[in-house]
Amino acid sequence: MNNPAYVQKFDNVLRKVYLKDRLIFSQVQSTQLMGIHNNKVLEYGKKGLFPENYVFFSCRSIQDFGGKPYKDYNFLMKNIKNLVSNQNSVLEIYNNSHSHEELKTVLLYTQIPLQRNYEYLYYRYNYIFSFVNDKIDMNTVFYNKFGTSHIRFTDFMMSFIVTTNALKNYPMRYINMLNNLFRRFNDVVTELSQHRDKLINIHKLRRNKNRLFSILDLNILNSYPIVYFYNDKKYLEMAVPFVPSIVNACTESLLFRLTENKDGLRSIIGKEVLEEYVYHIIDTSTTSGVHKMIREFSYNKGDKFCDITLLDDHDNIILVEIKMGTPPLKIRDMNEKEINNYNKRISEVIVQAYKKITLLQSGSITSDDGSISLVAKSRLFGIAVLNSEIYHNKEGIYNFALNDLRDFGISVNMQELCEKVMIVSLYDFERWLHSGTQTIINYCEENKTSKTFFDVVYNPSGVNQSNLILEKYTTMLSTFVDEEKEHFELFLSKSKNNS
Repeated sequence: MNNPAYVQKFDNVLRKVYLKDRLIFSQVQSTQLMGIHNNKVLEYGKKGLFPENYVFFSCRSIQDFGGKPYKDYNFLMKNIKNLVSNQNSVLEIYNNSHSHEELKTVLLYTQIPLQRNYEYLYYRYNYIFSFVNDKIDMNTVFYNKFGTSHIRFTDFMMSFIVTTNALKNYPMRYINMLNNLFRRFNDVVTELSQHRDKLINIHKLRRNKNRLFSILDLNILNSYPIVYFYNDKKYLEMAVPFVPSIVNACTESLLFRLTENKDGLRSIIGKEVLEEYVYHIIDTSTTSGVHKMIREFSYNKGDKFCDITLLDDHDNIILVEIKMGTPPLKIRDMNEKEINNYNKRISEVIVQAYKKITLLQSGSITSDDGSISLVAKSRLFGIAVLNSEIYHNKEGIYNFALNDLRDFGISVNMQELCEKVMIVSLYDFERWLHSGTQTIINYCEENKTSKTFFDVVYNPSGVNQSNLILEKYTTMLSTFVDEEKEHFELFLSKSKNNS
């Protein structure tokens, strides 16, 4: 399978550059996409540069091209920079050969995570990985998998963010400080690194299924962002081809790796940990508009169940269903069967929410405290919260839900189902609760009048986040600024004494 002309042209330049030089160049260039609080994707786009071109370069930089490199680095680096800063996005090479839906599904699942506020990720995964109750001890589960505590990953991530933002404009100092950082966090680096040859093999396996993955698949680097390799002198070295991937690798990728091929564990985390986290962020929010949360319900026949149900200041009732909606890797290969299976699995949470709406409306279920019994349908809403972003065909999910509800004898049309039950990512739900701009019911009402139920929603940074989140993150950040300053001064002192 031949690559497009643009890719071949790029590879012809890359094969003339030593592996170390192109990996370091990729690392230095991608530092510009990492800020203190989030990825600088939009800012780069406004400058006429395409972040996906840097993803493209990061993915291509680890390839094995063979041949003898040139020595004229200035000329070669200028060529690479021109190609990366090309007027057109590399994505345009596929516009004629792939459908819009296919491009959207594959590329958004394999690209830079757009909706990433580091404060939210720090807060969320610190809660999840330290959660303990009588059903699960996440500290132990995490340690058994990775051989170290989640705090070490957090410390490494914070140190990396501080170091990158302090030294991104001083490449040689930055490279030396990263090497120092790698030594200090050797236990973490061991879990976040792979040899270049192994990464190439993964790329080759994926390329057999979908050509896009050989060009633009960042998921491998999101799990293993640190690449180790032998330089031209046969010494082992390390590099981070795409710097922003460090944050993802120390947060949500760890949860994916922890639960991969472990359906039982994934189910327990979804029910015990994720549900408690959602309850926690609602409970600590000062802007949710919720004055009461109810967890225990009974059917008329006597069976009990637990749920998160919110009662707001105007007696609206919002049923919150939570699901570990992590897409399987095969969905990224555009495997139609896997896409349908995933859509079917996610549709179940919509079905659950709408069935409970009909039961509450008919009085078939009541809260154990007696505050909720027979409820007017106009006051009932459902929210399906998934822990992952939703980049693929929402319409397909709702179609499955619609058919299942009809099989249960529940008559509903697509418009009403979309108005009553909305799917949101956990990131969006966090943004609602921490941004301090609207109440939960406001978002439900907005969705009810929406004409774009199936669109991908872009909400970049979640500004005006709650004092609780910002204070915790800022305190951590300040600690690591001081710590990295000490390490930096010590490093400079040693360098000076050795010169």
